[in-house]
Amino acid sequence: MKLFKNKNKIIGSWTTTPDNILFEVITDIPFDFHVIDLEHSSLTEFQCENLIRLANLKNKNCLIRLTSNILVLGKIFRIILKKSMINYLYS
Repeated sequence: MKLFKNKNKIIGSWTTTPDNILFEVITDIPFDFHVIDLEHSSLTEFQCENLIRLANLKNKNCLIRLTSNILVLGKIFRIILKKSMINYLYS
């Protein structure tokens, strides 16, 4: 992401909640990016897709922290490839 290369300091949010309303409030804060954490949360693929869609509608940079669960990875990658609207984090 150019964001990480072009700025000295960047600030982002880390989300583990499936609550669309809370995430919408968080995306109104002028953070540089928002991370959706699938590894340390109970978010489903459907909930993750809704949060991604919300971030995209608000033109916000969105990163996904992926789980090591291969079935979930496959579903999320299909969303990423289909929508081409997010970056992802995997460690």
